[in-house]
Amino acid sequence: MNFRKICSSLCLFSMLASITSSRPSSAKGSDTVAAAVSASANSKPVEQDSARLPLSVRPTNYALTFEPDAKSFTFKGTANINITISAQTSVIVLNAADLTISEASIRTPKDGLQNATVQLEAAKEQARLSFKSQLAPGQYVLNLRFKGSLNDQLRGFYRSAYVDEKGSTKYMFVTQMEPTDARRMFPSFDEPAFKSTFQITAIVDPQYTVISNAPVAKIERQGNGKKVVAFDKTPVMSSYLVALIVGDLKASQSKTANGIPITVWTTPGKESLAECALNTAVEILPVQEKYFGIPYPGKKLDLIALPDFGAGAMENLGAITFRESRLLLDSKTGTNFLKRVIAGIEAHEMAHQWFGDLVTMQWWDDLWLNEAFATWMATKTVNTIRPEWRALARSVETRNFAMGDDQLQSTRPIHAHVANPSDAIEMFDGITYEKGASILRMLEVFVGEETFQKGIHDYLSSHAFGNAKTEELWDAIATATGSSVPVLELMKPWVYQPGFPLLAITQQSPDREIKLEQKRFFAASDAPSSKALWQIPITFHPLQSQLQPSQSQSQSQSQSQSQSQSVSTPASTFTSAEQKVQTKLFTEAQGSLEAGDLKDAAFANKDGSGFYRVMYAQQDFQTICAKFAQLSAEERLSFISDTHALAVSGKIPVENLLNLLLKVKDENDPLVLLNLVRLFYLPYPSMDAGSVPAYQRFVQVHLSPLKDRLGWDAKDGEPELNKDLRSEVLTQLGTYGQDKKTIDEAFEKYHRYMQDSKSVSPDVVTAMLTAVAFNGSDAEYDEMIAAWKLAKAPEDEKRFLQSLTHFRKPEIVSKVLALIVSGQIRGQDAPSILGSLLEHFDTQHQAWEFTKTNWTKLVKQFPPTSMRHVAGACMYFHRKSDEQELKSFFATHKVPFGESTLARALEDVHISVLYEERYANRVRQWVVNHDTFDLKQ
Repeated sequence: MNFRKICSSLCLFSMLASITSSRPSSAKGSDTVAAAVSASANSKPVEQDSARLPLSVRPTNYALTFEPDAKSFTFKGTANINITISAQTSVIVLNAADLTISEASIRTPKDGLQNATVQLEAAKEQARLSFKSQLAPGQYVLNLRFKGSLNDQLRGFYRSAYVDEKGSTKYMFVTQMEPTDARRMFPSFDEPAFKSTFQITAIVDPQYTVISNAPVAKIERQGNGKKVVAFDKTPVMSSYLVALIVGDLKASQSKTANGIPITVWTTPGKESLAECALNTAVEILPVQEKYFGIPYPGKKLDLIALPDFGAGAMENLGAITFRESRLLLDSKTGTNFLKRVIAGIEAHEMAHQWFGDLVTMQWWDDLWLNEAFATWMATKTVNTIRPEWRALARSVETRNFAMGDDQLQSTRPIHAHVANPSDAIEMFDGITYEKGASILRMLEVFVGEETFQKGIHDYLSSHAFGNAKTEELWDAIATATGSSVPVLELMKPWVYQPGFPLLAITQQSPDREIKLEQKRFFAASDAPSSKALWQIPITFHPLQSQLQPSQSQSQSQSQSQSQSQSVSTPASTFTSAEQKVQTKLFTEAQGSLEAGDLKDAAFANKDGSGFYRVMYAQQDFQTICAKFAQLSAEERLSFISDTHALAVSGKIPVENLLNLLLKVKDENDPLVLLNLVRLFYLPYPSMDAGSVPAYQRFVQVHLSPLKDRLGWDAKDGEPELNKDLRSEVLTQLGTYGQDKKTIDEAFEKYHRYMQDSKSVSPDVVTAMLTAVAFNGSDAEYDEMIAAWKLAKAPEDEKRFLQSLTHFRKPEIVSKVLALIVSGQIRGQDAPSILGSLLEHFDTQHQAWEFTKTNWTKLVKQFPPTSMRHVAGACMYFHRKSDEQELKSFFATHKVPFGESTLARALEDVHISVLYEERYANRVRQWVVNHDTFDLKQ
């Protein structure tokens, strides 16, 4: 079973939580660093790739003018581009897609104006400008006039529809350029290394507000009544960071942080929903300026909420764009979860203003330099401003999520060859974001936080307003260590090899030597072996033979508090023994490390900071299970993930994993409990008609006491993460656990909520709606549809829409499927609704029949990159017949921008099939044996 099935919502702030794509073609067979380096050396130089631009012509400044037409959904524009030519040529090649270039000329110092012949090459998304005379090296101005469409595909310069307060449909005109869609707005040198300044002017209807990367320089009126808004010149930046937003926008109250004005922009009527985002941004900016030791590179910061937006957010320099549901929050009905999401996404995108905007990767193969660090920096920032959310501890969840992708044969290295726009799009995945962030955390722990921070500062300072490569980051960090750590050699395997190691500990106590083996870990039990090796920084956490009296007392007090109050986070209980084993690099296939003063088993990944799995001898595994409470919360999360993966791959008995579910009765940490409770779904797909009642009783017996402690309502002074835990427990009991009391309570609260939305705590609304839908009928469906259409806050709109995917009755599921292609659901949301129906065990086959029947229609209707998410959702199938059916269908149906997503999904299905064939009977038997387990034992 796929761990992502159980914990798909673990990532707090990455826009990639639903993206599972990668580039398998560059990953397969690349088991060693030598192979990866050799493949890179034998490939064509990047400047010779057919989709790449020549390096002999470079822009230095763009003067751009755009005039959108709200009636025809078209725009016209001009571009005057200052360029430098370094080698004589009669041809200039730049990027253009879906544009008509009506005029092209160049002003030369010698010959004055020279016109060009324009040849558009659609397949390459390029325009070739041919001149009669040779252009000698020097400075020129390229003049272009062009037209384009304000598309509905959520890329380039596009239109976004919304319904205003009077019920009328209105439009905004907005941009989304990353990775390669600036070329759909204006002819450009649309590669990250062609950095330049931009001077943008917009000619618009007078009622519109216009926002771009830089502050407004001046506003004038034309004789025809149009408004001309000219912006200051931007800092030097890449074309994919250009932003232009035109529409009826309203500003929140602006606030200043470290001298930078920050404003949140919304459509009319939603200004009151911006307070949380504004206040959070004001807290974030000083924290990040201090960490980087470099001033914010822009003159202002606008945060813009867009009704239609394909990504979660986009880091345009000085003008960050967001989905409404990822920026706006109703202070009265907003959930704790959304507050965390908003803070995390803001911290991620604001970190990009330095790591990505100020210093940009040279090419898309190093995208991880941008996204991995922004993901890790968001964790550090949120942990600073909201320590109660425990973002650092939750970074282990990020690690676990990434391993779910990286344990596949169809994964890819973090650094993978990118030859064209399709390749670039597929780089936006869990390998780039979550794996990249996890190896940065591992390196930071290894070299030390202060050293790591200094290396980051030096890297940004030396490459400010320029481009960099991975090796230059490693050089900066190595220099910060005083060259005492060979960072480049250490990190090469983690960046240039696919996958990660399994560390098998074949012997620990009582000897003073720990025997180790490493080999690449695959989730599929029939995967081929690999000779890949890594340099693994290992720090052991020694476990004590017995708890000290003071610790036992602390444990007792903690359990007592949890019974009387709620689940509590232990303060400083279960600290490790005084003796420590220093971090050591393990680089061989087999070897040993001195165990120091260890007298018992040790946990081999202290605080879960290492990006590797650990397999213990069964005796040591049992010892660690018995001393589970001595592990830190991060170590427990790591241990749970490792145990799950090892059981699925057939390397350890499945009972080792199932027995962890029983830990809920003794666990007090809400974050660990949250992960354990999610595992309660694990046996469900293996159940048959005879064992389902036993499974339901098992869930009820083990989670009802936790529900009784938590209740439906938050308690004063409880840990913040209890809110997440409460929702998960109620969801499990109200759906697959079929607890009648919980279901009845959910319906009772639902009826009150539909009359008064303030009558139910915001943090349990999703659990309540899920339980009602799961057990609901046509009446509830009709009510939720009406509530979705009338929702004012984006969060309410999203959760009512998502709740529709939890109905199980076939006739209701058919209604939801029909709704998906009706045009009533936004293009940004429809693919995820279909994906949810494909994920859910009880609806996936009905949803799949719909998907097959409507494939051609869906490809045309959904935004171009969205079908890969639909294909990715097929990873949740688990029967042999499903695997054969999926392979047969996709053999003749191409997934746009989704080759690697599909490969990964099909491999996940294969892994689930192997798991079911091996373990289904044992899982059923285990559940039957434990459905009435005595909690007092």
